[in-house]
Amino acid sequence: MIFGRQPAMILNAFSAVVAMMVGLNAIPGLNENVGQAVIAVVSAGTTAWVAWQVRPIAPTIFTGIITSGVAFLAAVDVVRISERQTGLIVAAAEMVLTAIVVWPNSTPVLPSPTSRTALHR
Repeated sequence: MIFGRQPAMILNAFSAVVAMMVGLNAIPGLNENVGQAVIAVVSAGTTAWVAWQVRPIAPTIFTGIITSGVAFLAAVDVVRISERQTGLIVAAAEMVLTAIVVWPNSTPVLPSPTSRTALHR
């Protein structure tokens, strides 16, 4: 749990905001391929973190493959779309897939009563 909330919603919202910032050129100094690579890395990173925080992991992995995959394919010029299009497509996919696939089908993993974190409370 992050701030007492579902981690999938918070982390994927962060990833969507980063994708939108890159897509709208709000981060100065990024060329097109670097911006798309930033989106791919952030999306993959948040997917890994969410998969670690929720169960079952399949909906999270499905969302991550789509969002990270689009950005990665654009970064290596397999798909010819602009940095702006990549950012906005990934942001929209992140929000929609989290709302209809990840959030309703996953539950946060709570620390077990014998875990080190739980013992210090």
